[in-house]
Amino acid sequence: AVSLDPEFAEAYIELGKSYLDLDEVEEAERALRAAIGLDDNGWAHLYLGHLYYCEEDWDAALKEFHAAKGRLPESSAPLWCIADIHRSAGELEESERYCRAAVAVEPSAAALARLGRLLIEKGERAEGAIYVRRALEVDGRCRVALKCARRYKLRRS
Repeated sequence: AVSLDPEFAEAYIELGKSYLDLDEVEEAERALRAAIGLDDNGWAHLYLGHLYYCEEDWDAALKEFHAAKGRLPESSAPLWCIADIHRSAGELEESERYCRAAVAVEPSAAALARLGRLLIEKGERAEGAIYVRRALEVDGRCRVALKCARRYKLRRS
């Protein structure tokens, strides 16, 4: 698709995602930057942030996730991605703030599960379990929720 229409930003995003799946980091970054150059697309920023997250370049990942957040105001994904970085850094209050914002924007299974997991990790098991169960109601295959339910021995309601 890129060779057919070199101005088609979505094709570069898909190419970048494919390179990510193949662990071809430099090629993925090049394709995603091309997409951003063409369209400054929020999804391209999100996937580029994911690339940096996988490379443990937290500052670069945060920069891209914040760029995605500004361009995808109706998506919870950039918010829970930011929350994940704060969680990894031990900044649990900041992580919770972003998790709650993600759920408020879009109560997706991914957002609900991450909030639930974080609350349980903070010792707020009852409230956390509610969010994990809600995540499983939204998507019974949500990996974060399933892993959390197993780890903390949560029963489905």
